[in-house]
Amino acid sequence: LGRGRSTRGASNNIVPPVLFRPTSTFDPSTYYSRPPVYVPSPYAYTSSAPTAASLINPVTPHHHHQQQQYQIILSSQEKAKLKEWIQNQAKTFRTNYFSNNSSTSNLALQIIERLASAVDILHVGKDSIENGKALRDIANIIAKGDVSPFEMVHSGLITKLYQYLTDDISLANDRPERLKQFLNIFINIPLENDELALKQYIIELQHAQVNNGKIYHRNESNVLSHLINKLHGCINQLEQFPIRVNDIAGRPAHSSALRLITTHQLKCNLIRHPQCKNLKQWNSGPVKIDPLALVSAIEKYLLLRGIASSTIDDPTNTLDDEESEVSNESDTEDVINVLTRSSTMRLEFLINDHIIPHNMTIYQAVRLYSIPTQRTAENESETDTDESIFSSSAIWTRVHTINYRQATNSSSTVPAVNTAIGGASATTSTNRIRRTTHPPNSSKKTIKTSKRSSIPPIIDELWINGQYPKSKSLLTLALNESVSSILTINDLSLNAIFLLRILNGLNLYWYDLYSHTNTMLNHQNSILTLTSKNEFYSSKLTSKVNRQLQDPVVIMMGQIPSWITEMGYSCSFLFPFETRQMLFYPCAFDRERAMQRLLDSSDILTQQHNNDQTDRQSIIPRIERKKVQLSRGNILSEMEKILDNWNSKHFLEVQYEDEVGFGLGPTLEAYSLLSKELQRNGLELWRTDKIFESTKDKDVPLPEYVDSRSGLYPAPLGRNAKASVITKIRQKYKFLGKFMAKALMDTRMIDMSFSIVFYKWILGQEETLNLEDLVHIDRNLYEQFKKLQSVVHIRDKLVSQNHLINKIHNKKRLKSKDDCQLENSPCSNVFDENDERLYLDGCKIDDLSLVFTLPGHSNIELKKGGKDCLVTIYNLDQYVNLVVYWTLVEGVRRQFESFRDGFNSIFPIHHLKCFYPDELHQVFCGSGSTDLWDLKVLLESTRCDHGYNLNSRAVKWLFDIMINFDIDEQRAFLQFVTGSPRLPVGGFRMLHPPLTIVRKTAENSSDNNNSDSFLPSVMTCVNYLKLPDYSSKEIMKAKLTTAIRDGQYAFLLS
Repeated sequence: LGRGRSTRGASNNIVPPVLFRPTSTFDPSTYYSRPPVYVPSPYAYTSSAPTAASLINPVTPHHHHQQQQYQIILSSQEKAKLKEWIQNQAKTFRTNYFSNNSSTSNLALQIIERLASAVDILHVGKDSIENGKALRDIANIIAKGDVSPFEMVHSGLITKLYQYLTDDISLANDRPERLKQFLNIFINIPLENDELALKQYIIELQHAQVNNGKIYHRNESNVLSHLINKLHGCINQLEQFPIRVNDIAGRPAHSSALRLITTHQLKCNLIRHPQCKNLKQWNSGPVKIDPLALVSAIEKYLLLRGIASSTIDDPTNTLDDEESEVSNESDTEDVINVLTRSSTMRLEFLINDHIIPHNMTIYQAVRLYSIPTQRTAENESETDTDESIFSSSAIWTRVHTINYRQATNSSSTVPAVNTAIGGASATTSTNRIRRTTHPPNSSKKTIKTSKRSSIPPIIDELWINGQYPKSKSLLTLALNESVSSILTINDLSLNAIFLLRILNGLNLYWYDLYSHTNTMLNHQNSILTLTSKNEFYSSKLTSKVNRQLQDPVVIMMGQIPSWITEMGYSCSFLFPFETRQMLFYPCAFDRERAMQRLLDSSDILTQQHNNDQTDRQSIIPRIERKKVQLSRGNILSEMEKILDNWNSKHFLEVQYEDEVGFGLGPTLEAYSLLSKELQRNGLELWRTDKIFESTKDKDVPLPEYVDSRSGLYPAPLGRNAKASVITKIRQKYKFLGKFMAKALMDTRMIDMSFSIVFYKWILGQEETLNLEDLVHIDRNLYEQFKKLQSVVHIRDKLVSQNHLINKIHNKKRLKSKDDCQLENSPCSNVFDENDERLYLDGCKIDDLSLVFTLPGHSNIELKKGGKDCLVTIYNLDQYVNLVVYWTLVEGVRRQFESFRDGFNSIFPIHHLKCFYPDELHQVFCGSGSTDLWDLKVLLESTRCDHGYNLNSRAVKWLFDIMINFDIDEQRAFLQFVTGSPRLPVGGFRMLHPPLTIVRKTAENSSDNNNSDSFLPSVMTCVNYLKLPDYSSKEIMKAKLTTAIRDGQYAFLLS
């Protein structure tokens, strides 16, 4: 097809100076070597069809605009010939491409017609055979046909398949069967009635996971991967998510914009609203406000200066103050005290009668609502570039008027601005303030009235009757959660994203569908995924998000588009860990910390400003640091006192008593030492792996620190625990929450290995915990209870085989030999108790002398009177489930409640929900690699200076020594050089400042000839290793080992 030429703006009334008139032998078919066909652009809706002149008389580009105005006057005979030729060409085109007999036409329409036919058959509630046939047709088309995104969307496949997989309105067991049928067809999982085939599939899946996720078993049957790829194609074609673009590298104007926004202040007049009479009038003239300060900073500024101290309706009542600068650096403690004293007094601010959200920056508010800038909320686009931001000088020279008044109940519900930065801090402080106030109508009399209410008291079914809540399925939660009700964004690609989210849930939690089969009774099977998680990453959306989060202007202005934050948390499977970690910092913390994280993770920005010291200073965030002094011998109790009263955003910086060193190194070491102190056995905080081990001599001293091979997890607390013990432990867990939150907030790493179940509690997934999670806490206990559970399954199978279920419900409930009431036991006297299949390791369950107490904790009863209730074959299932529930949930509930309270006092814990449980170890503890260090990585990420380069003999020897370090030696080396035994996520490449090796020389020049006589030293604040030029590699290793061993835990002048 030729391209038509638009004639927009051409005039039909202009007579050209020269007319072109063809001869009588004019033949269009011979005149055109390739007849052009006009195809109007979909973006040029006002363009008309081309004139004859534009088709017949092609012009060169520089005469294009002139020739567009020419006309061709043809005779009637010539017009008829031209018309006939056009008709013939159209018929030929239609015959070749749209004929019913054309194989090309059938091929073009065949796929979408087949898809549409299969989709029409697929229906919830229909016969499974018909649905299976439709699913097979769809699978064959996707696997073998070249299905385009257009065909995927317009065939209705995406919406119908989503409905088929999620609809739960029909029969109770219908959806699980539909999901099994889908997995059987799309990834060839055998049906549950074929145990041998299912077992073989699990074995192949395990091999596939070992081989880096490469599924080689029945490769042609993995249609799920094809479907995922097609959905990504739909997302790539349909999505229209906007981003803001500021080309810092390519445009000097944007580079200077950073300097402008950080060095200029806005002039604002604070004027009491005309309708407000109970506040003082500000009478100190214009104030200078940091353009990136939040509106809430003005509220703090005015409240601290007594703006709300007057309640008299006096228009002459004014307030004068000499200080006229407002920033975000207000003293938080003073603000909280002022707001507490002023009860419910809150201020709201308006520009031109537009109420400004408290978490909006002053710059955004002025730009949106101020008249001189000619910007309104209606025409402000989320994707406007910032050209006009910095090109207009009016916003910096004018004095902007901001009205203030007391906030009313109705106006206090103004929605927050769509910005990630600052929201967390505002929410945290608001919640803290609200907790210090009391409802105005609350009184002791009201409380007494509520006590005499007719509502019956809530019965503790767990403690009284041993009834435990059933564990929720992660798959069911994923299928039932309506993302559309959470998202506020709207985009054509959302349907494809929602279906991809369901497929991701099936990929992660598919084992829930087969958990009752004997084949799946293994924790190793429950962590298998059907295909690699990487297949769900959207390369296009990830590129957009990365581009946006690496823009310093957007980070500093807090203008991250709302779709990024919403998709990052509700559809986190679309983005790799590194992208979600970048998103986490601007969402959870303030602008300065987000900017500091951006600078640490991106060398491009710092390299661009190396030549201009002014520009360099403009992008470095100004974060105040608060230095504290700690004693090494009492570091835990002193840090508890410090964090107990900590309510500022300052960086915590540590200096030790009687030591001159301070800064990054001592601070990192403090977090490492505190991590170690919290793992002392004497604190009785953690569970240990000693339950099923033989009793040891009591004279053997208890190890100083907890040794938990499965990771740290709280020791359980019983219902009868002493109040003093509960209070002490809860205080420690509250401190632990503050400690971990503060470490994450200041980008520090802790040295604690938690169980993955601990991280599930952090993410609020405690209701999904079950027996399979027990292996992550205590493998010995898990293996014993798996055996008990297998006995329960055999017992239930015997009951089913005897077909006596109906008779069981009619019989009276029997009681065990100790007269304990049997709960939920539908299997009494329907099998032979002496059946050896019901034995555990050759012993009857009744002869094990088990009682309803927590294994390893005889003082913790699983239910009231549990010490006197024997475990029998009839109540074995209740015993197993109660032990699991108490170990994972009930016994640790109070500890985690205190942990969350402490964590939320620093920043909201829900911001961590963009991560998976197995990723939180990297978030808190840094790199978890147990491999040897790689020489290539060391060469790429290490700097050499002051006498050394990468080709120096000493540097090569050092690298050779480092790549042969074992894990303990790696930790000791890192502790010596950086102050922390761990590397950040990304290893040496993400170490900031980078590891730098310099040549160490003696102060006395005569000693330089004998470099073997002195030890290496370090500057932990900048990760400097001062290495002498030793005469041999063996001497270097010996001296380095000595320095690492003897140079720990002291920061002195080198």
